[in-house]
Amino acid sequence: TSTSSILFCFSRSITRGTMALRAPDGLLASYVNLGELDRLLERHRGGQIDATDRIWRLLNIQIWGDVFLNGDRERWQGLMPEAEAAHTAV
Repeated sequence: TSTSSILFCFSRSITRGTMALRAPDGLLASYVNLGELDRLLERHRGGQIDATDRIWRLLNIQIWGDVFLNGDRERWQGLMPEAEAAHTAV
């Protein structure tokens, strides 16, 4: 899977993913200033900046924490169906 196809899937799921970044029980909750996170997301959505890479990194940290530290895979089921289908086809 190329980075561009991953980012395409990510952009289609950005709303659900960014909402999960603010999860009070997620890994980021105790490390990220939520006001700054909201500001970053708002500026990205408004086209003022391209924060795709930063958001992608934060989302990966959150997913990793949920899956490997908390054992919570369900939160992320169906987030990127295209990527899941491609992975299953291999």
